[in-house]
Amino acid sequence: MPATSPDFSRLMLEAMFSLQQAAKLPGLTDVERAQARAAAQLASLHFHKIHIMNPTHADARAVRSDLEHVAAAIDPLIWNVGEELRQNFHGVEVASFENQILGGLENSAIPECDQAEARAIEERFGDVLPRYGRSRQMEAVS
Repeated sequence: MPATSPDFSRLMLEAMFSLQQAAKLPGLTDVERAQARAAAQLASLHFHKIHIMNPTHADARAVRSDLEHVAAAIDPLIWNVGEELRQNFHGVEVASFENQILGGLENSAIPECDQAEARAIEERFGDVLPRYGRSRQMEAVS
Protein backbone atom coordinates (compact mmCIF):
# COMPACT_ATOMS: atom_id res chain seq x y z
CA MET A 1 0.00 0.00 0.00
CA PRO A 2 1.55 3.36 -1.01
CA ALA A 3 2.23 5.96 1.67
CA THR A 4 -0.25 8.78 1.80
CA SER A 5 0.94 12.36 1.57
CA PRO A 6 0.28 13.01 5.30
CA ASP A 7 2.27 9.86 6.17
CA PHE A 8 5.15 11.01 4.00
CA SER A 9 5.09 14.52 5.49
CA ARG A 10 4.97 13.18 9.05
CA LEU A 11 7.87 10.80 8.49
CA MET A 12 9.96 13.48 6.80
CA LEU A 13 9.29 15.86 9.69
CA GLU A 14 10.35 13.19 12.18
CA ALA A 15 13.50 12.56 10.15
CA MET A 16 14.27 16.29 10.04
CA PHE A 17 13.99 16.62 13.83
CA SER A 18 16.13 13.51 14.40
CA LEU A 19 18.79 14.78 11.99
CA GLN A 20 18.81 18.22 13.63
CA GLN A 21 19.47 16.49 16.95
CA ALA A 22 22.16 14.32 15.36
CA ALA A 23 23.95 17.45 14.13
CA LYS A 24 24.23 18.63 17.76
CA LEU A 25 25.88 15.47 19.08
CA PRO A 26 29.28 16.03 20.66
CA GLY A 27 32.36 14.62 19.02
CA LEU A 28 31.18 14.78 15.42
CA THR A 29 33.58 15.71 12.68
CA ASP A 30 32.75 18.79 10.63
CA VAL A 31 31.79 16.50 7.75
CA GLU A 32 29.44 14.43 9.92
CA ARG A 33 27.80 17.58 11.29
CA ALA A 34 27.45 19.02 7.75
CA GLN A 35 25.98 15.70 6.57
CA ALA A 36 23.34 15.71 9.32
CA ARG A 37 22.47 19.34 8.60
CA ALA A 38 22.20 18.70 4.84
CA ALA A 39 19.99 15.68 5.40
CA ALA A 40 17.78 17.67 7.82
CA GLN A 41 17.42 20.49 5.29
CA LEU A 42 16.51 18.04 2.53
CA ALA A 43 13.98 16.33 4.79
CA SER A 44 12.36 19.70 5.52
CA LEU A 45 11.85 20.62 1.85
CA HIS A 46 8.36 20.48 0.45
CA PHE A 47 8.84 20.31 -3.29
CA HIS A 48 6.41 22.25 -5.41
CA LYS A 49 3.81 20.21 -7.27
CA ILE A 50 3.32 21.50 -10.80
CA HIS A 51 -0.25 22.07 -11.90
CA ILE A 52 -0.20 19.38 -14.58
CA MET A 53 -3.32 20.46 -16.43
CA ASN A 54 -2.50 24.17 -16.32
CA PRO A 55 1.14 24.89 -15.44
CA THR A 56 1.97 28.56 -14.93
CA HIS A 57 5.08 30.69 -14.79
CA ALA A 58 4.84 30.45 -10.99
CA ASP A 59 5.30 26.67 -11.24
CA ALA A 60 8.57 27.12 -13.15
CA ARG A 61 9.74 29.73 -10.64
CA ALA A 62 8.87 27.40 -7.73
CA VAL A 63 10.81 24.52 -9.28
CA ARG A 64 13.83 26.81 -9.64
CA SER A 65 13.49 27.76 -5.98
CA ASP A 66 13.31 24.07 -4.99
CA LEU A 67 16.54 23.38 -6.89
CA GLU A 68 18.26 26.33 -5.22
CA HIS A 69 17.20 25.00 -1.81
CA VAL A 70 18.69 21.60 -2.64
CA ALA A 71 21.96 23.29 -3.59
CA ALA A 72 21.91 25.35 -0.38
CA ALA A 73 21.58 22.11 1.60
CA ILE A 74 24.23 20.08 -0.22
CA ASP A 75 26.92 22.64 -1.11
CA PRO A 76 28.06 23.18 2.51
CA LEU A 77 28.53 19.41 2.89
CA ILE A 78 30.67 19.29 -0.25
CA TRP A 79 32.71 22.25 1.02
CA ASN A 80 33.29 20.49 4.36
CA VAL A 81 34.50 17.37 2.54
CA GLY A 82 36.92 19.57 0.57
CA GLU A 83 38.11 21.30 3.74
CA GLU A 84 38.80 17.93 5.38
CA LEU A 85 40.72 16.87 2.29
CA ARG A 86 42.72 20.15 2.37
CA GLN A 87 43.58 19.60 6.03
CA ASN A 88 44.96 16.14 5.29
CA PHE A 89 46.55 16.48 1.85
CA HIS A 90 49.01 19.09 0.61
CA GLY A 91 47.95 21.29 -2.29
CA VAL A 92 44.18 20.77 -2.20
CA GLU A 93 42.28 23.89 -3.26
CA VAL A 94 39.16 24.06 -1.10
CA ALA A 95 37.71 26.67 -3.48
CA SER A 96 37.23 23.79 -5.92
CA PHE A 97 34.61 22.44 -3.53
CA GLU A 98 32.55 25.64 -3.25
CA ASN A 99 29.05 25.92 -4.75
CA GLN A 100 29.39 22.75 -6.81
CA ILE A 101 25.68 21.96 -6.95
CA LEU A 102 24.53 25.55 -7.41
CA GLY A 103 27.18 26.12 -10.08
CA GLY A 104 26.04 23.05 -11.98
CA LEU A 105 22.40 24.07 -11.72
CA GLU A 106 23.17 27.61 -12.88
CA ASN A 107 24.69 26.16 -16.04
CA SER A 108 21.86 23.78 -16.89
CA ALA A 109 18.64 23.34 -14.92
CA ILE A 110 18.11 26.92 -13.71
CA PRO A 111 18.22 28.41 -17.24
CA GLU A 112 15.70 25.73 -18.30
CA CYS A 113 13.40 26.81 -15.45
CA ASP A 114 13.83 30.46 -16.48
CA GLN A 115 13.02 29.62 -20.10
CA ALA A 116 9.95 27.63 -19.06
CA GLU A 117 8.81 30.59 -16.97
CA ALA A 118 9.34 33.00 -19.88
CA ARG A 119 7.45 30.70 -22.28
CA ALA A 120 4.55 30.41 -19.84
CA ILE A 121 4.38 34.19 -19.51
CA GLU A 122 4.49 34.60 -23.28
CA GLU A 123 1.75 32.00 -23.77
CA ARG A 124 -0.49 33.51 -21.13
CA PHE A 125 0.15 37.23 -21.47
CA GLY A 126 1.88 37.64 -24.84
CA ASP A 127 -1.07 39.28 -26.56
CA VAL A 128 -1.70 41.63 -23.62
CA LEU A 129 1.75 42.82 -22.60
CA PRO A 130 3.68 45.37 -24.64
CA ARG A 131 6.39 43.74 -26.74
CA TYR A 132 9.48 45.12 -24.99
CA GLY A 133 11.32 41.79 -24.85
CA ARG A 134 11.20 38.94 -22.41
CA SER A 135 12.96 40.76 -19.58
CA ARG A 136 10.32 43.54 -19.61
CA GLN A 137 7.53 40.95 -19.68
CA MET A 138 9.11 39.16 -16.74
CA GLU A 139 9.26 42.43 -14.76
CA ALA A 140 5.65 43.24 -15.57
CA VAL A 141 4.35 39.91 -14.24
CA SER A 142 6.70 39.54 -11.26
